[in-house]
Amino acid sequence: MFGSFKMKAPVRDDEWKANIKLGQQAMMEVQATLAKPGVKLRVRKGVPLYRADPERPGRLIRRLGDKEDRGIIENGVFKIK
Repeated sequence: MFGSFKMKAPVRDDEWKANIKLGQQAMMEVQATLAKPGVKLRVRKGVPLYRADPERPGRLIRRLGDKEDRGIIENGVFKIK
């Protein structure tokens, strides 16, 4: 448990409105990026990618280069099964 902390500080009305405007501008700048579906993965040579096996629940597919293997992770190690 980390607990919590609250602090009150006086804020002028013009500061409050300026901060809201800055936040809205920041959201407008990233809105197009956030609205795009999907994730871009940068694949590095020698680093495997894992995904769920749609045909066999509980199994994974490991892709390394041009090779795909199906298996499970057991004790932190991928095992072909």
